[in-house]
Amino acid sequence: MLSVRIGPLLKLALINLLIFFLLLVVLELVFGGWLDGTYTYYKDRRFFNCPSQKYDHEYCAGASHINQLGDVDGGTAIQIYVNQSGIRVASESDQVNATNMYEYDILNIGDSFMQADEIVFKELFSTRLEEITGKKVLQVGYPSWAPIQYVNFLATNEIRPGAIVNVFVMVNDLAPNYDWSNGSYHKKAISSTDASYYFPELDGKGAWDVYEYNAWKEASVFEFLRKLRSAYAAIISGITVQKYKKLEGNFQKLRENCEELEAFREISPNVYDYIVYTFQESCWPEQFVNEIEIGVDDLKKIDQLVREQGGTLNLFLIPPGWAIEGEALAVKNSPYSNIHESTLITTKYISELLARKSGLAVINLEAVLAMFKKESPEQLLYFPGDGHWTPAAHNKLAIWFAEEAL
Repeated sequence: MLSVRIGPLLKLALINLLIFFLLLVVLELVFGGWLDGTYTYYKDRRFFNCPSQKYDHEYCAGASHINQLGDVDGGTAIQIYVNQSGIRVASESDQVNATNMYEYDILNIGDSFMQADEIVFKELFSTRLEEITGKKVLQVGYPSWAPIQYVNFLATNEIRPGAIVNVFVMVNDLAPNYDWSNGSYHKKAISSTDASYYFPELDGKGAWDVYEYNAWKEASVFEFLRKLRSAYAAIISGITVQKYKKLEGNFQKLRENCEELEAFREISPNVYDYIVYTFQESCWPEQFVNEIEIGVDDLKKIDQLVREQGGTLNLFLIPPGWAIEGEALAVKNSPYSNIHESTLITTKYISELLARKSGLAVINLEAVLAMFKKESPEQLLYFPGDGHWTPAAHNKLAIWFAEEAL
């Protein structure tokens, strides 16, 4: 029988390797987040997302990045280009230029639905609207922007007299449980004499200050371990009980019995905000009343800024995918939402209330999107997992705007 003897050097190497992995485990247990998706997320955002005194966050001037869609949304890699004004543009050659707002006939401003980095530039709502109308159209948006950012944008950038300004408000802008709601921004901001708001804690800060970076974390062993941990987390998530109670029922009609609201305390907090807005105002907790008051005040400021420059304002409310039948099913099924696939939550009452309190016309796109869905039931308007509008929705909205909204 042959016996295998381990030499002193090999033995020492194996011991050192074991010590290294034990140290790696200790570091992970102590600091956490080193091997999960958090680091990768911040590493990527450091290259294209910049803190801003006027917007809290915006595209870095001249930046570019690739947005990789998940498998459930097709897995496409979308190349994003940004110019010197921090606005998305069509190609790399456009990145050296700045945007002059005064040149545009129509300005569409909003949050991630207007950023729309899930689709290529030529399929954007504004690109299609420009092709259809022959007018110059600009699209501006960034994730979780809210009315406070739109106030600042219009106070900072001059628009052409006669220009049409379409402002798109998402319901989560007015959702108190959402970390980036309009009210949460106001808690960090201070007003200024130039009609803008400022975020003083971001004074002098750069992307490197906000998004941590350590070069050694990019080593292949850590990337492998992150993927391994991610796969493990997905398996565990699939077999464990959902954290939040599943939401079931019909939320298409206004609810007037305030006592019923208490029954929804165990659902996802972000979904709970939408449920509150299906109840009459007298049922709302105080923070919801305050959120609406702040939002209405900003909408009035937006209208004033547009009118002072000779423009015309149109306000639109964007509904989430779960307001439209058969849409955003992966979002509904996620542990962060946990909504039954047949459950629909209307947004028509909050748009009616915003219009009443602000004295401004607010067009709810829920009815428009529901009409599109009825016409083509098999065509998705929202990405199932990402939750934003598909190219089909952008195209249909561009045609509808050209015919009905301009």
